[in-house]
Amino acid sequence: MVRLAIAHNGDTRYVSTGVQVDNTMQFRNGRVTNRPDANILNTRLQGFIAKYETALSELQYTECLSCTQLLSALRDIVNRKSRNAGLEATFKEFIENSRLVDSSKSILTSGMRHALKVLGDIPIGALCYQKIVRLESELRKKRLSNSTIVLVMAALRRTVTYARRCGYVPEEFRPFRDYTEPQPDIRDSWLTPEQLIKLRDAKLYGAMQQTTRDYIMLSFYLGGINIADLLSINFKALRHKRRLKYIRNKTKSQQKANKYVEFDIPDEAMPYIEKYMRPDGYLGTKYQRKDMLHSYFSQSIKSLREQTGLNNLIYYSARKTFAQIAFNLGIPTGVIDFILGHKLNKQGRTLYNYIYVSPEKATDAIRRVLDFLK
Repeated sequence: MVRLAIAHNGDTRYVSTGVQVDNTMQFRNGRVTNRPDANILNTRLQGFIAKYETALSELQYTECLSCTQLLSALRDIVNRKSRNAGLEATFKEFIENSRLVDSSKSILTSGMRHALKVLGDIPIGALCYQKIVRLESELRKKRLSNSTIVLVMAALRRTVTYARRCGYVPEEFRPFRDYTEPQPDIRDSWLTPEQLIKLRDAKLYGAMQQTTRDYIMLSFYLGGINIADLLSINFKALRHKRRLKYIRNKTKSQQKANKYVEFDIPDEAMPYIEKYMRPDGYLGTKYQRKDMLHSYFSQSIKSLREQTGLNNLIYYSARKTFAQIAFNLGIPTGVIDFILGHKLNKQGRTLYNYIYVSPEKATDAIRRVLDFLK
């Protein structure tokens, strides 16, 4: 975390800027460097410093203040002004400065849009428990699902946390302290082994339906890989190596015990890869660009459900089904997390500082899951 030093009367105190870098090599001579988001973070730092410089210019008789008193007075001025910043502007600043992937930014933006329609662009410091409860009540009147309400609250929470870290609101500003969020709706989209075999062996009508089924099976064979990650892999670049190594797109900016997802590609996956690999090495279809496959699947999934009788089938079923079968087989949850590319939960974080999930361990786990279907 980058901190601003306040030196006064022979003493020094520090205030967090809210800007975080991975190591000291990414911060030199007062500037962030060697990062793709360096310009954004440096702009944020300059704005932060400017606020404290402006606050300092408003103070009189600073000579009689201790360094601690000076910092407290500066914070009071900055917080008083920043607290009047609008909710929408603070959220946009958070999104611009965050290291979230585009899909996560889009989801949070959608949630904030719902919040703004109800709350309006209130000052960030005006958000309170009563307003949060009223927001949930209004969202329910609009018949929004629990999952959507959780998404709205997540956008607000992230914005409040950002504002607190930047010093826009006091550290004790905790409007969500006594609020209990509803449980998100959990869609029962995983398949039993029998259903997965039925999907694999189904005689389907329509090229789109066959292609969608093939991609679902390929996702399952590759440890429940997400479509965004699958489409980002250049399989031609692997040449004769059968080891897959990638960083999960959704959690690439988060600290994880294992940065890469790495395992050997099983034999079952190779026919699908060879069938859909384009000349450039990436997967696609005969007619669709690889960045349009999400739409392609959406158009065909309804018909695929009707043909197979699997009413809960979605593309994500591959990922959930792999995880469920692996868990039922007694494969350690840490190994499953490694294969899925998850960020380790808080309960497991300490343990995973001491152990390492090897690619060989992941390969063996995937082999056990696939053999279970034979």
